[in-house]
Order: sequence, then structure tokens, then C-alpha cells
Amino acid sequence: MSTIRLKVVRRVEASDDFVTLYFKKSLFSIIRYRSGQYITVVVTIDGQKYERPYSLSSALGIDKLLSITVKKQDGGVVSNYLIENLKEGSIVKALKPKGDFCVIPSSVKQRHFILIGGGSGISPLFSIAKTILKKEPRSIVSLVYYSLNVESIIFKTELDSLVEEYAERFKIIYSIKEASEKWGGQVGILMPSQLLKILYLLGKPFEMKSEYYVCGPKGLVEVVDKGLSLSNVLPEQIFKEAFCSASGENIPVVKGLDFQSRTIKLKFPGVVYGIRVHENTSILDSALHNKLQFPHMCSNGFCGTCKCKLENGDVKMIGEPNLSQLDKDNGYVLACLSYPSSDGVVLNLIDK
Repeated sequence: MSTIRLKVVRRVEASDDFVTLYFKKSLFSIIRYRSGQYITVVVTIDGQKYERPYSLSSALGIDKLLSITVKKQDGGVVSNYLIENLKEGSIVKALKPKGDFCVIPSSVKQRHFILIGGGSGISPLFSIAKTILKKEPRSIVSLVYYSLNVESIIFKTELDSLVEEYAERFKIIYSIKEASEKWGGQVGILMPSQLLKILYLLGKPFEMKSEYYVCGPKGLVEVVDKGLSLSNVLPEQIFKEAFCSASGENIPVVKGLDFQSRTIKLKFPGVVYGIRVHENTSILDSALHNKLQFPHMCSNGFCGTCKCKLENGDVKMIGEPNLSQLDKDNGYVLACLSYPSSDGVVLNLIDK
């Protein structure tokens, strides 16, 4: 896959654990993307090539620079490398923006966007909020933001400024796990019951169509999903993206399965690869073993980064793939959970 070159022009310590990096491309080139999408950063560390997706916190047509927020974490090979090595003037390679967790604004639509996030999950939600407030004037936005403490709240100054600018259309509820006595907002560990209380505080306008965008660590997304279900929110109203710890280069062979070794084809932009998928080994693992640049992150079916379209043959997905029924009906699968169950399997990574 072709990469784009991005230059770091600004670096901000977003909070105690997060760093926001601002990029620009060449003067006469614009990177097109939708609010909520991500870019995949490509780096080589000690001779090993890595790819990691990071959600864009910037909004096209509103922010001049692309931006991502990176979290410091124990054992985070790529994230810690970016934080420790990227300075103003540094050049980094990335794949073009992708992702289905995004919005397309409309000046004539009237909707209520309920954004629920935690930690660095605020990045795509911040992008979505800016876009809707600026480009969809008949809609309103409510943000529920979970954080460990006040110091860990990312973009708080910018978010509070948006509340002042769009007081009639933008509302934020912060919920802190560890708060001092001076904190006057929501406190406590996220539970479905707490979410129900917060949704009640939002005063949801039932005359407007509501859409829920949820982003954060896997555990948070699962709790929110349960809370929304208890609130009788329909599945088609919910859009979610989980941030999971990046896996290593290879995933162990899964025991207890009975999938034989087969050769499959993977269609990338401009090229088709034929690879051997060994017995009881996932398609994603086999692609990575063959040094292919297969987009991936969590490797457990939750983030959806490795989604691709099955064009021929049969595959079996194990576990619980985070795919909508529409995606399944249209032939999409997650490579991290997929095993070829027939000959002649062809997967398309272009049409995703």
C-alpha cells in the first residue's frame, strides 16, 4: 500500500499520559477524510516494521492540521516510540485515512448526536463534535466523557470553548473515577446503571433522531453497549469503536479447531497476494507472518480494523466479530477471526 509523508509541526502534552501530534502534508496536497476516521502510522523500530491506527482528532475544513493523540503505556512499542522520538520537524509515514466509525454532515438534517467516550477515545468524538456543530446547524451534540481524573481529560480547554460557542447545541457531562472534594461533576466507576442516570440528565429530545457514537477501551464500550440496551436504544442507532492493546506480530495457533491448511488470495490496491494459511491459524496471522501490511490492531474481533470483503470461497469466523448485520449480509469478515473453510478463498482489502 502506498504511504503518505507527514511532517510534525506541533507537539502538545495533552494530559499526564497523552501527547497530541499535529501534522501537515505538502503545501499543494489535501488529505481527504471523514470525521471519526483514523490514519495508520507506519514505523520501523530496530529493523521491525509496525503499523498502528490512530484516530484523527482534527476535522476536515475546520482544522488546518491533521492531529492524533498518542497514549503513553507500559510495553507500548509504537506509541512510546512516537512519543519519545517525534519532535517538531520529524517526518512520519502513514496510510491514507480509513474507517467506518465516521459521520457525513448534512445542512438539512436534524439529529441528536450522543457521543460517549473514555481516555483517548475522545479523539474521533472531538472530530465528530466539531464537524456537526459547524456543518450541521440544525442538530445538537451531547458528549459524555469518562476519565480517570481531571488531569487526564484530553482537550478540556477546547471542549469547554465549544460549549461556550454553541451553548444551545452542545452539552458535556464529565464523569471522573478519582475526584477531589472540589469536583462537582459525576464520580464513580462506569456501570450501566450510572449511564442510565447520565442519559436521563441529558434530557434527550425525543422529537429528534438520536445517534450514539461510542469510543474508548474495550471494557468501556461493552458497558456502554449494555447500558444503551437497557435504555431500549436500537442497535442500528449505535456506532462503536474500541481501542485495544496492539498484539504482537503473530497470534498463537488456536487449539480445539479443525481447519486444514489452504492457499488463499488477498487483494490489496494494485496487487494480489497468494499466501498459505496453515492449519488452525487465522488469516490475519498468516498475512502478518508473510510480512504483508494488513491493517490490524486488537486481533480479537472488536476494533474492526481488519475488515475485508469475501469475494470467493468460504471462511468461518469464530468468536464474536464486531460487524453489523448489514456488513455480514454484504460479505464482510474480520480477518483476525477468520479461517478458510474451502478452497479458492479471495479476500478484498480495497472494498472495505
